[in-house]
Amino acid sequence: MASKNKLKENIKTIRANNDLTMQEFADSLGYKSKTTIAKMEAGVNDITFDQLLKLIDTYDADFGNFYEFDDLKAKLIKDCNICDRIAKIKSN
Repeated sequence: MASKNKLKENIKTIRANNDLTMQEFADSLGYKSKTTIAKMEAGVNDITFDQLLKLIDTYDADFGNFYEFDDLKAKLIKDCNICDRIAKIKSN
């Protein structure tokens, strides 16, 4: 499960560092409304996995900035790019 405090801090930082309004940021991630971004920044909403991947790709963000690896309960899958990255980070 995502650490919402970590999520909200990083969402806001990425948006601010890219000088984007909430609506521009929402548009870039495929959301219809800035309200979704406002709720994420307030720690009310989490981000969907698809939008998280899009955010990571679009803004060259690090997955580790959004989730604590101890919170991940799912088993890592062999030959999964994301799982491979998680495994490498965990081993360091």
